[in-house]
Amino acid sequence: MRIGMRRFSHLVLASATIAIASLVFQNCGTYQPAALDVSSGVAEEPLCSGKTCLTNPEAILLAIGNADPERLIPSDTAFDVGGYCDPAGYPGNRIYYQLQGPTPSQPQAVNNGCDELGRFRIRVSLPANYDHASIHSLVVQLRGIESSGREVENPLGLGLRTMNVVTNFPLAQ
Repeated sequence: MRIGMRRFSHLVLASATIAIASLVFQNCGTYQPAALDVSSGVAEEPLCSGKTCLTNPEAILLAIGNADPERLIPSDTAFDVGGYCDPAGYPGNRIYYQLQGPTPSQPQAVNNGCDELGRFRIRVSLPANYDHASIHSLVVQLRGIESSGREVENPLGLGLRTMNVVTNFPLAQ
């Protein structure tokens, strides 16, 4: 009889533990990940979600994911640049880019180049007279576009990035 009581008490204890644990970890709310404030390293709650975002020019961000410098070979006529971006809740955005150096390119623009997942990709064509022997810089800028059509840039410069572009020449044999 004593063995039966022990098994019964263990069964009751295990059932009670499972029941309490399931009640404690039940969450009726929806999960929304916290945004990371990169300036302080502290996570904070997002200000908005979806199309109801409040716009903030200081939140416009652009980060190039390519290695710096971008290394070309003499036969290259173009290269891809990609990375992460945040248009800070503006209804539209535009990415401007220009190759600068001894043989600069014309400024180019990509409308809504920052997608809904916060990524961008642009194809940079080299000018016909591109000097592969010189170092160039690629300047990329993200701007938010208000519903009125006015463009807004980050006053802190966080939407503007520069990377170097160099050509690797094969070694003489």
